[in-house]
This record gives sequence, C-alpha cells and structure tokens, in this order.
Amino acid sequence: MVGTTKRQRVNVLGGLAVATCLTLAACGGSDSRYVVNSQENLFFKIPRGWTETKLTDTDKDGRPASIPEGFVRVWHYAYDAAADPSGEHLGSDETTDPVSDVAVWALSDAKNDLMSQSQVRSVAFGGFDPLLQDAGSPPKWEVVNMNGKADVRLNFPKGVTGTRMAVNVPNTDDATKFHTIDATTLLDPLNKRVYILRTSCASQCYLDNRKVIDAVAESWTVNRT
Repeated sequence: MVGTTKRQRVNVLGGLAVATCLTLAACGGSDSRYVVNSQENLFFKIPRGWTETKLTDTDKDGRPASIPEGFVRVWHYAYDAAADPSGEHLGSDETTDPVSDVAVWALSDAKNDLMSQSQVRSVAFGGFDPLLQDAGSPPKWEVVNMNGKADVRLNFPKGVTGTRMAVNVPNTDDATKFHTIDATTLLDPLNKRVYILRTSCASQCYLDNRKVIDAVAESWTVNRT
C-alpha cells in the first residue's frame, strides 16, 4: 500500500512536529497536507479543509488518574470534513461528511504478548472483529468488498503488520440505514505499539467520498529504524 519512496522519505523527518507540512511545496498549492508524529515515526496525508482536533489530553478529563492498564492511548487526533465540525461527529452513525480519528496505543509487556490482529480490529470496530463474527452477530454487519477481498493485508518495515477493512453497520435508531467504518489497524510488537486510522460517515457519504478516503488510508506510513 505504501511504496518504498514514501518509506525512505520518513527517514529524514525526525525533527518535524505533529501536524506540520513536510515541505514548502506541500504547504503551498496542494489540496492536502501531511500530518507527522516524528516521535512515533508515522505520517499520513489529510485534506487541507478537514478540521483537526487534539483528543490526546481529553481522554481522561473529569476523573482521577488510574493505574496503567497495559493499553494506553498516547496520541489521538480527529479530522472532520464537515463545514461545521463538531466533537459529536466522531462516533456518530449519521454524519454526512467523513470524520477520521488517528490513535497510537502503547502496550505493556503482558498486553503486547497477548495482542493479535483480531484484537486490534476489535478496538477499531467497537468491540467486535468483523471477520470473526458469526453470520448475523452483530446483526446485519456487512464487510465491504475492497479491491476484490474483505480485508487488505498490510506489511510495513520491521515487523509492523495489519489490515485495512471497511464495514457497513446499521444505525442505532434505524437498522434499515447504514454507516460505514473504514479502519486501518497496525500492530508493532517489537516497539509495543498499536496504530489505528479510522474514517466513518453515512454509507452514501462513504460511497461519495471513497476516493479521498482511499487517499488518506493509502498515505498512512509507519517507519521503524
């Protein structure tokens, strides 16, 4: 999914901050910009008009700090394509514009030993691995045909592996209507990290915006030296 040239490009990005453009050319006439997390060695491309919201520091607002549970979200941002972006769009099943969120999770030694691709997909899809569910459980979930198969298996450098898949999910209030969740999930057991890039909106919105959603997912790069 990500070519060698892009992987090589990441190697020279060590000093760049999160959510900055990579080059002056990219900041100039392009309709997209690159988001970089140099500490976690990842970058991806997002449409310039999508509004960015930092979620990392708000995950545990309003309650005392807990003992580490072995699965800690260390970086989390959302990107909303709506003209009137709202935090309520993330997780909604009726959004008419794409909304993405990108998260990096740190694993304890024990959690890392137990983590599988199926478990990572379960995190991305709200507690279920769509590939392992029996027919009708969850009811009416539909795995989307992507490039002729249900899931596109990914291989990155230095042992980072994962999948990209999309699922049509019935809406909570009206099971005759669907929204689509498209998730790229990566597991890096060597560095004890999980990466999730997820985009969702109403299913017709997903069809209408499939080209740009594909471009975001296909730009997703994780590099380990």
